[in-house]
Amino acid sequence: MKFGKTFLGRQVPEWQQYYISYKSLKKQIKLIVSAQDKLRNEHEYQVDTNSNSNKENYNEPVTVPQVASNIDILNSPQVKTELASFFFMLDRNIEKVDEFYNKQYTEYQRRLKRISAILNLNSNNKNGNGNMINSGQNGISGSPHGYDIGVVFQDEEEAEELIGILLELRNGFRNLKWFGELNRRGFRKILKKLDKKSGTSQMDAYLNARVYPLGFSNEGEILRDLGMQREALITN
Repeated sequence: MKFGKTFLGRQVPEWQQYYISYKSLKKQIKLIVSAQDKLRNEHEYQVDTNSNSNKENYNEPVTVPQVASNIDILNSPQVKTELASFFFMLDRNIEKVDEFYNKQYTEYQRRLKRISAILNLNSNNKNGNGNMINSGQNGISGSPHGYDIGVVFQDEEEAEELIGILLELRNGFRNLKWFGELNRRGFRKILKKLDKKSGTSQMDAYLNARVYPLGFSNEGEILRDLGMQREALITN
């Protein structure tokens, strides 16, 4: 099934306004193609008119010039204007996606650092082999969720609350990871469609310069943070 038909259904519902506006960019590509077709038709009409005129005047066969090439069409003012509009829209979409991703990631990471400080994931709750340990016998470790976070609490409610926060945070990171991946695919698909429909060769250069260097295109940090959460959520 085509990407555009499944794109909406794969989005995180509450974040829909922050995704690439794939449908709007597709409409702009249609305007580019329409401008190209109009120029080709005008050129063909002019060639046919000149051909008939020459035959009437000189009564001899005339070689009809070929229709203008894609290079000529792409350099026409009308098409260049529509292309400029497309890339302006594309740049604004990249900024929207990147800004939202960075905002969400910063907030999730802030929460994770606070929880990490409570759990002392990097030092106090590990033994010499790097494994999580409990530090007392009278407190409560783990929760009804079936997780053992390696920290002793004074009551079950406190353990339950912290486990709930970790699970919610893990879900947020996973959603954000999928948000970045889906948008990255969207930008690649729309540039591929532009090249195919209009005859440009923009996809690779644009992706390498404007999309791939950005945070939402790189999973390394999120994978690291998810690993930290897995370290905290040890299944019994």
